[in-house]
Amino acid sequence: MDSHKDVYVPTYVLLGSNDSAGRQNTTVKLDGTNFLEWSQSAKLTIEGRGKLGFITSKEVKPKPEDPNYSKWEQDNLLVMSWLGEKLVAMYFSSLQSVWEEIDHLEALEWKDPIDAKQYRKCIEKNRVFDFLVGLNADYDFTRQHILSADILSLSTAYSLVQNEESRRCHDASSCQ
Repeated sequence: MDSHKDVYVPTYVLLGSNDSAGRQNTTVKLDGTNFLEWSQSAKLTIEGRGKLGFITSKEVKPKPEDPNYSKWEQDNLLVMSWLGEKLVAMYFSSLQSVWEEIDHLEALEWKDPIDAKQYRKCIEKNRVFDFLVGLNADYDFTRQHILSADILSLSTAYSLVQNEESRRCHDASSCQ
């Protein structure tokens, strides 16, 4: 009996010549305002390369002792590289969409501008917390740094986390 007939080859081991980390993967550049358009384009690209299971979790991560574990890790990192330095931007953009909906549903008319300003500050502070709580443990140091700051600005928090993501991506050990 041929031993190769008994070997299961999951879809994630099948890479093509276009499956490289340095290749542009979508025609739409994520800019913080076009998440829906970008995500649809990225999904089509990843699905076209047979790797959609990595972002939908249908490709189950094998156990470390599984012979396919190393290949799964490589392919998962490849998909992450296709997404590039966009994971924080994707997350933040989706939060912004939710916040815009909430703002629309909770439109308030303030008679006192001082109260309105205080309310906006409180909302922004809560949104900083919402943003930070959704980050994974890789950002613990950045999260602590932001929380220890005197001024909790959402744009500053986002910028600091995005800078950390860029730093991590450009660190050769994290991106390869």
